[in-house]
Amino acid sequence: LSPNFAMTFYIIILSIFICLSCISVYKKDAKWIKYAFSFCVILLIIHDGLRWETGTDWDLYKVQYRAEAQPIFEFGYNLINTTFFKLGVPYSLFILFIAVLCWSFYGMGIYKLSPLPILTLFIFYCSCVGYLGMNRQHIALCLCLFSLTFVVKRQIIPFAICILTACLFHQTAILFSVTYFLTKEIKHKYIFGVLFATIFINALDIPMQLLNGLRNFEFMPSKILFRLDRYTALLSTEDFPIIGSIIGICRRMVIFIPLLILKDELKNKYPNFTLFFNIYCISLGVFFLFNNCFQLFVSRANLYFDLLSVPFLITSFVLYFEEKWKKALIVCAITLYSILIFNKQISVHRDLFVPYKSLYYNQDFKRKMY
Repeated sequence: LSPNFAMTFYIIILSIFICLSCISVYKKDAKWIKYAFSFCVILLIIHDGLRWETGTDWDLYKVQYRAEAQPIFEFGYNLINTTFFKLGVPYSLFILFIAVLCWSFYGMGIYKLSPLPILTLFIFYCSCVGYLGMNRQHIALCLCLFSLTFVVKRQIIPFAICILTACLFHQTAILFSVTYFLTKEIKHKYIFGVLFATIFINALDIPMQLLNGLRNFEFMPSKILFRLDRYTALLSTEDFPIIGSIIGICRRMVIFIPLLILKDELKNKYPNFTLFFNIYCISLGVFFLFNNCFQLFVSRANLYFDLLSVPFLITSFVLYFEEKWKKALIVCAITLYSILIFNKQISVHRDLFVPYKSLYYNQDFKRKMY
């Protein structure tokens, strides 16, 4: 496929989102918003559900979708994987089922929690496009996002059911259970106190010492010990360039500092602001605590805390401005930010995403999967 047309599919998707997002900022018609948002969700279901040999972990999950494959994942994924296979459902329809499941829960969660759902969905899509193909994590993520609707309503039983169900697909979802206790405003002195403490603990290399200590614990279950040994082996081969840490810190501060300054105004305009701001503070704490010593945990944990808070927080900036021209400027800035994040997402494994390949688009394109 000519490089000039390699990004055509993604450009069309982004263009649709940008147009609808800009209109939705000024459109007051609730029915129009609902229909346009539903259209966007269906578009993403088609995008995700009809892909073929596009995205990460393709071979891993495709090979697992066979009768002779030994179940290696969590109980929930193994259950639906085996059930669909024994029913004779082709793998292409299994992917479509996962896409419908995930984007339906993503859509319901975003629509209920965001004041500008189309814009939030646009930012969310750009932030998670690089995770397409990570079937288990996607199911866990969509359930965690939907669980926040019960956090807002203070309904602990439905919230617990969502989190426990998410854990059946990816065990790391248990980390998100802390969000139920993050609805109250936290004073600035406590936020900065915790963040400085995490930086200090990281500087003393305490997380790495703790990891080594757990490996030597006599009664540690073999499954956990295997994972700890694996993580330690990865750490021994990882390189932590200082420029990467600086970029990571700056990228987070660009979001955090304006939010901190405008916090009082934004929480009055957006009732759910405090919840998402506190979730983002957890994300910062995890980053500062484990950065440069346990990157795998940072990426796994912040997959929940970053991805399920930042799109809502960035959307809230639009609410701060009353004048139309100021709203237009901030929407332009958000659009530029989203496109940069989108490019960053697919650039990690660009050859697995570009060009987009589906059952009905670029079928003849030969891609080497890994």
